[in-house]
Amino acid sequence: MLKLPNGVLWAFKARGAKLRVDDSLWVDSLGKVRRTRQLVLTGDTAEDGAQVRWSFKRGTRS
Repeated sequence: MLKLPNGVLWAFKARGAKLRVDDSLWVDSLGKVRRTRQLVLTGDTAEDGAQVRWSFKRGTRS
């Protein structure tokens, strides 16, 4: 579950990969560096590829 500053909850699920939340940075249109968080999916793949299924669903405010 991810909780936004406005209280809205989001559920992210993934099959076929490991999920983690990492610290990150992005640069806005004015060139200012901002802190953020990002969802990261990782895993091993075979030579013929891999299949990852994921869903992202909005919940209610907490």
